Amino acid sequence: MLLKNKKVYGPLSIFIGVALIVAMDTMLGSVFSSVWNVSVSRQVTIELVCILPGGLLGLFFASRMGFPWWWRPSDGSIKERWISAIILILSASFIGINTFSFLHATAADHPLLQVTPFTTKIALAASLRAPLTEEIFFRLFIFSGVAWIINRIFHSRDAAVMIGATVSSFLYALLHTPSSAMGFPVGLLFIYIYYKRGLLPMMIIHFFAAAIPLVMISLGV
Repeated sequence: MLLKNKKVYGPLSIFIGVALIVAMDTMLGSVFSSVWNVSVSRQVTIELVCILPGGLLGLFFASRMGFPWWWRPSDGSIKERWISAIILILSASFIGINTFSFLHATAADHPLLQVTPFTTKIALAASLRAPLTEEIFFRLFIFSGVAWIINRIFHSRDAAVMIGATVSSFLYALLHTPSSAMGFPVGLLFIYIYYKRGLLPMMIIHFFAAAIPLVMISLGV
């Protein structure tokens, strides 16, 4: 019964997601200290201050805009089947390109690769943490929040979606400097997938895009 009540399972899912993020932060403690010179306690504080309230507010904004939360199933129409096919093609292409990019990257491109030894445990923890934090914050919170504000001001859903997607993707690109040139179109791709199918499919795609190359690197492939 609880899972049928959006007022319950929505916030509960965010709390569970943040708990997983904190667990990943703890596992990646040595990475934060050696690569980014940040303590685990400080990183956990950042997550609790940013991701937790951001996720809860994101649920509110998404509900008001009619955006999906975790999952928006296809209605089985021809149009929806085409959308699903497009998402599959784009997702497979992104995973392939990202895998190639990581396998040919240096520590300057991805500071995570500075970690020694770079174990499979670290690879999987980092691959899980990124989708949880970034999808909740940039897609659910920033995209939905900006769209809600713009819609309230201009009363145009189309403008709200476009501006929300642009702002979210721009901020996402800034976070991924020096690869920010690709960060913006990747952010738009992620917005499209979230908007059409929800956070869960986007998190799964994001996870595999990171996990496949990072685990291969950790295994010395």
